[in-house]
Amino acid sequence: MTAQNNQAEKMDFFIPLVDAYQRLGTGGQADLRRVKNLDAVADLPAYYRWLGNRKPSLALQRFAFLLPYLGRHIPGLAPGRALRKGRINEMRMFQVLRSHSPRDLEQLRRLFQQAGSPGMDANKLGRSLHFWGRSAKQDLLRDFLVTEIDVPSNASEAADLSDDQG
Repeated sequence: MTAQNNQAEKMDFFIPLVDAYQRLGTGGQADLRRVKNLDAVADLPAYYRWLGNRKPSLALQRFAFLLPYLGRHIPGLAPGRALRKGRINEMRMFQVLRSHSPRDLEQLRRLFQQAGSPGMDANKLGRSLHFWGRSAKQDLLRDFLVTEIDVPSNASEAADLSDDQG
């Protein structure tokens, strides 16, 4: 029972944080939106009001840094796919992959802005930011490049190729 409850809590951990951001009000939201870099997030009173009784961490700091440009929560929509829908240039995604912290998150934040706060699954974004590193960036890029639309078209192309051979 507790293992299932813990797993369910982990799955929806970031949704209450999105709700807490909405409850901050326009002043607190503006403070998080205007922050220039990741390190400055920890200097904002709005960050600690947003955290509530949660313990500050680098993962939550990353989430707070990107949260103003998250858009609405769309269950199941991976951040990479959301950026693809927002018509982000592929080369800009590669820049995020090649950059080092904290520059990579600053570039990712700009992509969210450029995409017009595209909306995505807050839990998927939160998990990526919690484990942020080369692997998480590669997952982001893979989700960006391999969209749901690409999979069926590639499957039909593969079927067409196999018909030509036999």
